[in-house]
Amino acid sequence: MRIHTILLILAAFALTSCSAGMPNIVITVVTQMPTIQTPTTNVNEIRMEPTQTLSPMEIPVPTPVSKVIEIKEFENGKVTLQIPKLKINSPVDAVEVTMGIMGSSEAPELGDNPVWISLLSKDTISGKITKITKDIGEEGAALIYGHRQWGITPMVFNNLDKIARGDLVIVKTENRTLTFEVFNITVVYPNQVWTTIDAQDKKAVAADSSQLAIETCTPWGTTWQRLIVFAALKEEGTK
Repeated sequence: MRIHTILLILAAFALTSCSAGMPNIVITVVTQMPTIQTPTTNVNEIRMEPTQTLSPMEIPVPTPVSKVIEIKEFENGKVTLQIPKLKINSPVDAVEVTMGIMGSSEAPELGDNPVWISLLSKDTISGKITKITKDIGEEGAALIYGHRQWGITPMVFNNLDKIARGDLVIVKTENRTLTFEVFNITVVYPNQVWTTIDAQDKKAVAADSSQLAIETCTPWGTTWQRLIVFAALKEEGTK
């Protein structure tokens, strides 16, 4: 707080006549300035706050979409098969076939669309069920079967014998696309189908490769033999 001490000393104050002018006034002002206390700081008493380590910003990582197509996804034509070279663009149905202990099975009823066949083996004694064929997108060979003709009417795989190595086979779902490339084409007898597919399945699993085995009857108009087209996953993506 500033303190001002003002001492007014009036001296030589005399009454004069008006004609003598204003009286002589001597004013002496003495000002006492306040003392400012400057605090002293001991350097040893300075405390440094520890540096706060900021954790890195956590960026949410989206859940990856599985390339394996589950059986429930085949409902209402949500899975499609495309072979651009043959102008095939068709929904894919799904069927389960259970083989008995002796290897016998009941053939599924097929419609106009190709079907992904989930082949299961059931032990008639223990009842244990073992999956034989693979899901589409799974490491191994997934089986897709379709007719070439019905009577004299061409069906979905009517021109499958025109396919060649390097051609693309595309499987689409609501949220992803799997692109396969044909690498082998073979013709076998009906009793050689499962051993042929199983042998390729083992090779695919060993190579961590997702593959398709596309099967139909051949020659056209007969059921004498089976045409099997093998294609390996080349590219996968999401919509």
